[in-house]
Amino acid sequence: MGKSSAKVKAAASPKRRRGLMWYLPWALASIPICVVLWPSVFLVAALMGPSVLSPILFGRRAMHLTASVGILNFVGVLPALGRLWEQGHEAGVAAHMLTDPVVWGGALAGAGTGLVLFFATEWVVAAYYRITAEARLSQVMARQEELVELWGDEVITADAARLMTQGGQATPGEAGDLRAGAAT
Repeated sequence: MGKSSAKVKAAASPKRRRGLMWYLPWALASIPICVVLWPSVFLVAALMGPSVLSPILFGRRAMHLTASVGILNFVGVLPALGRLWEQGHEAGVAAHMLTDPVVWGGALAGAGTGLVLFFATEWVVAAYYRITAEARLSQVMARQEELVELWGDEVITADAARLMTQGGQATPGEAGDLRAGAAT
């Protein structure tokens, strides 16, 4: 029984959880920052709502989606943050900025862009790979036709003849005979 528990502990060691003592210094260091920069923290916390909601809506498995939404959401918040610092960096100014639809539009447009970018990237990459695979297949089939012309019909197999017919290429005279022979 002692050996099996040691194996379990050894297997669980790469996924070591951080305890409270790891988070405590970060929490204590953030308190003075939040006090001094309260209007900025207030504005950013309110406008970063889509980033907070994305792991809840899409699950913790889609952390790459959360990163995409979060980074571009923060980019959408930056103009409002700059405007806050220009207008005096006060809590009243931050509260007034939260009533401005343009500020919300910038933050939500950034988050929406991250969402669209995440879902569109998969489609674009799939289309790219499909197009390159089709181009490669046509090159291979053209090379195959050259080999048949150079070496004769005996270099083609029944499977190759079937693929050539499916690809719309003209097969040599014996290719049909080979396909018929392979079917029997």
